[in-house]
Amino acid sequence: MSFKINLVMFVAVGLCCIQADQAEELKLKYMKHLLECVAEYPLPPEEMIQLSKKQLPDSENAKCLLACTYKKSGIMDQDGKLAVEEIRRISETTFAGKPELIKKSEDFINACKHVNDEDIAGDKKECQRAMLIFNCTMQTPHGLAS
Repeated sequence: MSFKINLVMFVAVGLCCIQADQAEELKLKYMKHLLECVAEYPLPPEEMIQLSKKQLPDSENAKCLLACTYKKSGIMDQDGKLAVEEIRRISETTFAGKPELIKKSEDFINACKHVNDEDIAGDKKECQRAMLIFNCTMQTPHGLAS
């Protein structure tokens, strides 16, 4: 029962971070990736609540859950960096005919691409960088969280 509640809460967090006017297909793909990753990186209920408030818990699982979801969604590449060109490609395909959304995606890239230049220590660099991407997303008016 607890797993189901956690899963529902996490899916809700993921969906709240995607704009309502985005293509339904993008939402469904993101939700699928969240479901796959939450099984690999489970979080306790209190951390799910933190995420629902757009606050990143400090646990390794929370950071790695983001990295997993970002990688599967194309936001992060396999090297654990913000996938600038892939985000552009997805945006141009998903938002074809909607130049204002393509511009918003480009604004997000420009605001957050600096995370790729951050010097990160430790074994799980992609998890640390996912935290930087999440924080940038929450701090900028551009991108998925606005």
